Amino acid sequence: ISRDRSFFYGSSELIPIANMVTEVIEIEAPIAKTVLIERIRTAYQMERAGVRVVEQVELAIRLCPICEVDEQAFLWIKGGMRNPVPRELGGREIDEIAPQERKAILTKARTITGSEDREILGRFAAKLLDTRFTERFKAAFQSLDSAT
Repeated sequence: ISRDRSFFYGSSELIPIANMVTEVIEIEAPIAKTVLIERIRTAYQMERAGVRVVEQVELAIRLCPICEVDEQAFLWIKGGMRNPVPRELGGREIDEIAPQERKAILTKARTITGSEDREILGRFAAKLLDTRFTERFKAAFQSLDSAT
């Protein structure tokens, strides 16, 4: 969906932005708020997401009837399942994956490998997500693993 950016800041545009938010949530939840803002920014063909863009999207999120924002700034479908199915990374950065989804990936890696070795689990999780096993990736999963 592409929209005319000249309308973006008007109060009459909040409903169309909220509708976009709803569409994105229905398809991509859980989604990091930063990724959602980028989706909206792109739809309006804006160069960057400054303070005014973020404020407008946050107002639209409040108008979204199905949106719920958790403490880590991920958007979910209100009242929906909080145990997501692990999805491929699909260009997402590791910190754009909800902790609940990372935990599901870790559980799947444990089930398939039968291992508790953090290095093996991390490497297998990276393989499941079709990404490289970087230090950032390793840290994201090890911190999660130590909390389980």
